[in-house]
Amino acid sequence: MFDFLEEIGNKASDLFSVKKGYSPETPAEDEDAQKTGQAMNTLGYFGKNGESEFALPKSVMAFQQDHNLKVDGKINKGGPTQKAISNALQAKTPQKQQSTEDALKGLLNHNLYQKKDPAYQKYVQKQYKRAYPGDVQYDETGKM
Repeated sequence: MFDFLEEIGNKASDLFSVKKGYSPETPAEDEDAQKTGQAMNTLGYFGKNGESEFALPKSVMAFQQDHNLKVDGKINKGGPTQKAISNALQAKTPQKQQSTEDALKGLLNHNLYQKKDPAYQKYVQKQYKRAYPGDVQYDETGKM
């Protein structure tokens, strides 16, 4: 689980890129069009109400308008729209520390932990040690 979270953090800077670029004339089956559609969907600009691939150029233009970019429906490799999409996706990605803490809190709230299942408690302690190396401290009730 923690390897996955670290991988997300490492790739946050390049969450979106195009190989050749995207324009309204790019065929829907093109890899850059597919990636653009996925990004627009993730950001809430595409795929609502069963929209087809024909709505993708409008989605890109709406994104550009919302982010004060040149509204032309084009995404150039390394250009401002590509960078803005990558930054917007990064902003939607939970930060590693926050995700780790949330995951650990979820383990503590699990029924098996609440019922003091010894095997599960040992598992939770192991996960805490992986996330926070060093001595684990307990309060007077025996909780970490």
